Amino acid sequence: MFNGSEHYNNDYFKVLESIGATDLNGTTNTDRTNYFQNVPLSAFDQVLWLESDRMGHLLGVIDQPRMDEQRGVVRMKNDR
Repeated sequence: MFNGSEHYNNDYFKVLESIGATDLNGTTNTDRTNYFQNVPLSAFDQVLWLESDRMGHLLGVIDQPRMDEQRGVVRMKNDR
C-alpha cells in the first residue's frame, strides 16, 4: 500500500522495522490485497496508529510516482 500519509509522509517500512516489526509483506489477487506484519506487543499501539493513518489519510500525498510504484508491485505479484 502507499508509503506515507498526510500525517506521516515518510517511509513506513523503515519506521516499522525500527520499532521491531518483521515479515512486512502482502498478497494481491484480482479483488483484494492483504497486508501483514509481526510486531512486538510494546509497539502495537504505534503500529495500529501508523496503519490506520496510512489507510485513512493518503489522499493528500498520492502522486504519480507513488501510483506507478503500487501498480508495479501489483503487476509483479500477479505475473508470478
